[in-house]
Formats: sequence, C-alpha cells, structure tokens
Amino acid sequence: FPMLLGLVLYYALLGTRSQTLWAALLAGLVSDALELVPLGYTSFAYLLAGLAARHFREVVMARQWTTHLLFGAAAHAGTTALCFVLLLQSDRPALSWATGLGRVAGALVTGSLAVPLVCGLLLKLERTLGHRPREEST
Repeated sequence: FPMLLGLVLYYALLGTRSQTLWAALLAGLVSDALELVPLGYTSFAYLLAGLAARHFREVVMARQWTTHLLFGAAAHAGTTALCFVLLLQSDRPALSWATGLGRVAGALVTGSLAVPLVCGLLLKLERTLGHRPREEST
C-alpha cells in the first residue's frame, strides 16, 4: 500500500514546498530501501508526483477525500509506471510488459484506497495537535 506516497501528497496539497520536497525524498528513500529498487528511483517518482499535485492544489478542494482518491490513484499509477520504465532501462532483470501493466492497474486501486486514508489520518492528527492546515489558516 502506498502509505508513504500518501504522506507526500498530503504535504503537496496542504504543506509548504520544502515539506513536500523533504517528504518525497525521505519517503522515496525508505521505500527504495524496503524494496529491490536502486536508491533514488522512487524518490524521483515521488518528487514528480508531489510537484504535480502542488501545481493543481489551488484549483482543487485539497481537503476533500475525493481529491485524495483521484490524486492517489493517478500518482501511484504514475510512480509505478515511471519506476517500471526506469527499471527496464537499467541492467536489472526486467519484468514482462504484461506484469508491468498489471502492476500499474493494481496501483490505481491501491492508490485510491490508501491515500485518502493517510490524508484523513494526518488531517485528524494535525487538528488534534492544534496545527491548522493551509486552507484553514486565516
């Protein structure tokens, strides 16, 4: 489940640019360390996803679960596809195209499930701690 991607998207939609960049870098490194992916592949993909989400954050309702669902599905499918292409370009043992497409399709589903959950929990945590996300600031 893309729990770490949910963290990146949360900060992309409701945080500052530096929070987004740090979240993408650290979440990607942790994800790469836990998987059999060269370090930096997922960080690069998460960084692109975070910057894309920041680009659209002024025209979407950033605290709505439907926004989190759509951004989560698109970002997880995009990061999975990008990492798959990067792995194909390297000298690592490659997966078949059918397997890659299956993983991207599965990423659509898992991204749409996990990211709204993570964003909702982080919103609740910040409210409990007394922090106010960007849209609630006066």
